[in-house]
Amino acid sequence: MPKYIHSGKINFPKTVLAFALAIILAFLSGTLYAFLMELCPFIILDFFILALIVACLFGITMGMVNLGAIRNRPVKFLMTIVTIFVAWYTAWAYLIKHDFPKGYLDFDRSITQILRYLDTHSLSIGKFGSDGIPIEGIGMWILASLELIIFLLPIIPVFALIKDYFCESCNKFNDNKKFYIEGQVNEDAILSAEYSGNFNELSKLPRRSELPSILEIKDFTTPIYKMEISHCKNCKKNGVINFDKGNYRLPDKSKTAQFESKKNLLSNTLVDDFSIANFIN
Repeated sequence: MPKYIHSGKINFPKTVLAFALAIILAFLSGTLYAFLMELCPFIILDFFILALIVACLFGITMGMVNLGAIRNRPVKFLMTIVTIFVAWYTAWAYLIKHDFPKGYLDFDRSITQILRYLDTHSLSIGKFGSDGIPIEGIGMWILASLELIIFLLPIIPVFALIKDYFCESCNKFNDNKKFYIEGQVNEDAILSAEYSGNFNELSKLPRRSELPSILEIKDFTTPIYKMEISHCKNCKKNGVINFDKGNYRLPDKSKTAQFESKKNLLSNTLVDDFSIANFIN
């Protein structure tokens, strides 16, 4: 069977509505971020505030994608970038005390004042800005650049970590589940099933939804397979599988083992409806 390919379709009314809501929330998030940063006297708390805005932006962008049923990746990328930029720009417009809404819409003046602010202002890392380490000049530019990079971090999970398979017949995103299989499997049979989409034999193997505790593992060299199954929760079809071979890895702090991928066996491979029904049951 062929690989899953995003259709690239756009539901225009839903996309516009989702984008408009995302812009409004990004504006509010940027304003709240700037207000809290200006109010907070402790540099350590500033990092928590920055982490909070990044979490908000991730939620906003993911909500935008789901509400708008956006499966056109270039469009999703552009909308995500614009949403993040609105939050970042709003924070700086608040900082340089522009009047809303006229001052905010004067982009040329705003950007000029932001650049001038970085050249002429300084920060002090220390309690209440007194007796601290001064940061100015190139240091201000480095901090501003790092801030912008951190603002852009939600792009990574939106595109790299979230499996956004979509069922066109039901107009809904798929439900994604992850399983683990311990012990050697017939990899040749798995690879040959890629062409038919019939993974019924794989669905019969014992599998678990979570990795075991390190106390349960007798042999860390035992091969482990991570299987990600995606299907439409509504019609129980539109199946997609990703299948990786790896090993258990000792965690840094957690008592639960971790999966270390060594080889990708299947990627974005379509699964027939019969196999999906067996996986679900």
